[in-house]
Amino acid sequence: ADAPPAEVEPRVALAEHARRATALFEQRAFTAAAAEFTQALALATADTERAALEFNLASCFFELGRYGEAEAAFIRSARLDPASSALAWLDAGLAAVRDGRPADARRHLAAAGPGDAEVEARRAELTGELDRLDRAATSSDLAARLRDAAAALSGGDPGRAVVLLSTLLARSDALSPRDLTDVRFGLAAAHLALGDPTAARAHIDAALA
Repeated sequence: ADAPPAEVEPRVALAEHARRATALFEQRAFTAAAAEFTQALALATADTERAALEFNLASCFFELGRYGEAEAAFIRSARLDPASSALAWLDAGLAAVRDGRPADARRHLAAAGPGDAEVEARRAELTGELDRLDRAATSSDLAARLRDAAAALSGGDPGRAVVLLSTLLARSDALSPRDLTDVRFGLAAAHLALGDPTAARAHIDAALA
């Protein structure tokens, strides 16, 4: 039989690399799968095809914990196929979160348009991750301010304690009921130390309400 035309060979090779990559990914052999997807990418020419391969390569990197590389490949995928980019932008956001860059994750979230059920599930996952980080940051800030306020009280500076705790009270919607109670009692103690029992009583009453 005659050899196939030369122009067909890259397409055949591309399909074979993609087939092997998919099989390796399903076997959780992510490093080998990434190598096959990379070889397939070297042969692909259509933007939509390259977008799909970049997305799969990014998924390999993500599973390997190579989050910076995963994010970059997801972004390349999104830019190659803007009409179908929502999932890639959201996965880029999840990679940025894992890489410790929530600000970048928020930018990727903002770039992701509406989509199908899978897209919206991923959007909820990314939003949940960012909300968790926000709560952790709030909790860390609260703990630091409470420590500083306690140190100010014990160090004879109740005025500074009032300033620190009042800042937290202004953000009461971000505090848990228990945290809010701690802030109120701290303010009561600070106002007592300042010789203002009326203000102290007001905070105690609010804490017990």
